[in-house]
Amino acid sequence: MLNNVIKEARLRRNIKQEDVAKFVGVTVQTYSKWENGKTEPKASQVSKLSAILKISEKEICNGKLSTYYELEVFMKEISNIYRGTDGFNQLIATYNSCDHDEYIKNLKEQCVLDEEQTGTKINEFSKPEH
Repeated sequence: MLNNVIKEARLRRNIKQEDVAKFVGVTVQTYSKWENGKTEPKASQVSKLSAILKISEKEICNGKLSTYYELEVFMKEISNIYRGTDGFNQLIATYNSCDHDEYIKNLKEQCVLDEEQTGTKINEFSKPEH
């Protein structure tokens, strides 16, 4: 539920209700009603909540926090699963489970980092010779 998500996110960040309310531009009483499930924020307030609580608008609207792993744990888990599936099915799983714009943005940024480290542009890779 939305109220549990914003409360948990606020507690994780160790922020007072007063600080969230001030940032969003509402009274502490209004914010408290959101956390208690008596009322909900307006759509125009969700992006500010998202910014201060460091969670996505989708998490707020869906009433469910996403699960995030430490990178090393995540990579080990994924690599174990990837061993049993092909690249096409991996892409389908990615497509179905992420914000597409965010994924593409992150992938492009990672490619730039790879290019800087290797000195080779991704589109410069040649086909293997047979």
